Amino acid sequence: MMTNLQSSAFVAKTTQLLSSVARLRLLLVMLLTLTASTAWGADITFTPSSDKGSVTTNGTTATGDQVTKSGFTITSSNGVMGNGSNYRVYTNGTLSITSTVGNITAISFTFSSDDYTGSLNESYTGLSTASWSASATSQARITNITITYTPTSTTKHTVTFNPGSGSVADTELTETSAGAGVTLPPATIDCGDVAWTFAGWAEASVDTETEEAPSTLYEAGDTYKPTSNITLYAVYKRTEEGEGSGGGDVTESVDFSTKSYSDGQEVSSYEGTNFSVTFDKGTNSNAPKYYNSGTAIRVYAGGYFIVSSEATITKIVLTFGSSDKTNTITTNIDTYSNGTWTGSATSVKFTIGGTKDHRRIQAIEVTTSGGGSSSTTYYHSTPECSTETL
Repeated sequence: MMTNLQSSAFVAKTTQLLSSVARLRLLLVMLLTLTASTAWGADITFTPSSDKGSVTTNGTTATGDQVTKSGFTITSSNGVMGNGSNYRVYTNGTLSITSTVGNITAISFTFSSDDYTGSLNESYTGLSTASWSASATSQARITNITITYTPTSTTKHTVTFNPGSGSVADTELTETSAGAGVTLPPATIDCGDVAWTFAGWAEASVDTETEEAPSTLYEAGDTYKPTSNITLYAVYKRTEEGEGSGGGDVTESVDFSTKSYSDGQEVSSYEGTNFSVTFDKGTNSNAPKYYNSGTAIRVYAGGYFIVSSEATITKIVLTFGSSDKTNTITTNIDTYSNGTWTGSATSVKFTIGGTKDHRRIQAIEVTTSGGGSSSTTYYHSTPECSTETL
C-alpha cells in the first residue's frame, strides 16, 4: 500500500504526464494546420469550347497557337487551340504552360483519342514551377487541361457589386480563400413597360445607352477570380424592334464548331434567332451527324438540309469543314455556286448529290430582308426607368 508521500508523488507525475500529452496534442494540431496551410492550392480548368485560341482550322501550323486565362498561358508551338473541340499538339510540337499568379503543382490532361502515345502523360504531379513544357512524339488531342497551383498571394479579395438602376441581394462578396473567386449574383431591374433585363457584370460602367455590348460580360453564376479588390457594374439590355414590318437587311450565322454536340450525335435541326435549319437523311440510311474531329455536321449523299425564315432570305453562305468531300450540292430555287446561294425565298433546300460520301457543313450564314427581323439591342448600366412604353 502506498504511503501518503508516495501517493502525492504519483499524482504529481501523472499530472505532469497528462500535461505533456496535452502539449504534444496541441503541437500536433498546430503542425497539421501549418501543413494544410502550406499545401493549399487552387485549380483552373481550360476547356476548348470556351477557352479558345486564334487558329480555328485543323492542320499543320508551324507558327502555333495559344490561349490565355486568369494569369495562365498555354501555348502549342505547332498546333491548333481555337477549333472549339480540342487542343491539338502536332507531332514534334511542344506544349508549354506558364503562370504569372503562382507556382504550378499539378497538371491533368484529358485526351480525346485513346491511341495517343506521345510523350505527354495523363497527369503531372509534384511540380512547383511557374513554367512547364513537354514535346509530343505523336499528335495529341486534348479536351481538358486542369492546372493546380499555389497562388503567389494569400490575400482574399473583395468584389463590390454596383447594380446601377437595378438592385442586387449581395452588394459585396469576399473570397473564402485566396484565389478561390466568388460566384456572381444576378441583378434585377424593374422599369415598368420598358423591358430592361440583366445582361451581366462588367469591369466598367456603361454610362450611356449604346448598341455595343462590353467586350467582356460575366454572367450570374460564373466564378469570378479577382486579382485585387474590384467593383463590378451591372449591365442591362433591351431589344427594340424596327418600325413596321419592313426593317433592313439582317445577317445571322451559326458556327457548328462552337456547339456542344457530342461526336457522332445525330442532328435534326438548329433554331436561330432569325432562321432555322432542318437536317434530313433523305434517301441515305445515315442521318446527319455532328463530326467532332471536323467540328461540322456531316450530311450524307442523298440527304439534305432546309434553311428557312419568316423573313425573306436573300443570301446563304455555307462554310465547309476540313477534309470536306466533293459531292455536289444543288438547291431547289435560284442561284447556287461555290457555297453561296442568292435569291429571294423563305425556304431553301440544299441536297447532297452522289451515292456515297458526304459534305461537312461547318457554318451557315443567312441574310434576310424585311419581316420583323430588324431588331436592335441596347446596353446601359443606369437606364432611366419609367412606365412609358417604347
